[in-house]
Amino acid sequence: MKALFYHSPKDVQIDDKPPSNIQNPEEVTLRVISTAICGSDLHLYHGTIPGMQLGQTLGHEFMGIVVEEAGPEVHEVKKGVTSLMESKKTNSINTNKELKFTKNEKKFLLENEACRVATTSYNNTPHVTPVSYIYEDGLFFFATDYDTRKYKNLKVNKNIALVVDVYNSSVENKAVVIQGTVDIIERGEEFKKLYEKFEKKFEWVRNEPWKEGEAPFIKVKPFSKISWGLEKEA
Repeated sequence: MKALFYHSPKDVQIDDKPPSNIQNPEEVTLRVISTAICGSDLHLYHGTIPGMQLGQTLGHEFMGIVVEEAGPEVHEVKKGVTSLMESKKTNSINTNKELKFTKNEKKFLLENEACRVATTSYNNTPHVTPVSYIYEDGLFFFATDYDTRKYKNLKVNKNIALVVDVYNSSVENKAVVIQGTVDIIERGEEFKKLYEKFEKKFEWVRNEPWKEGEAPFIKVKPFSKISWGLEKEA
């Protein structure tokens, strides 16, 4: 199916996306038959609405036909009924769904320990920096300091892009690129377990130790990915 995606301020594109599925009992799925632009769409387009995510589906005022059975808590419409949608946020990227990496992608991510992360500030100024990372169970972790630009950006915008890449030549390169959202881990058992893993893996952690409250860890949960240069799996 086609959808209008938010890529960045003043950059929206019509791309393919998988068919939407009902995710809660109060939802229905519509086949859009007519739509219009709302004035608030301009705020989204200009990037002035907080919380916009890369890959988010735009559009919130339209009319369509219910093409799937409605959720069990929907009682006023049913399959085949024409319905109007207004002043609501449409289904966007599902950041709660676990992203699956292939066997070769996992192998590549575990073989490496450095990546680059991209964040944006409240006024959409981009920032890219290299970090040491640990990949585990589909998640990425890295440490940062409170006075860094990436930490300040992530405090106001939880979206992040991350790339692990190896370039041997212009035609021999490998990479895994992800987009995701972050949690900031500053204290507690999760912090302690992560610190033990980083201390064991990285000499720079052993040389410059820190305590809870002095520097946080960033947990990255991917919601989209692309890779190239890796061996194709049978």
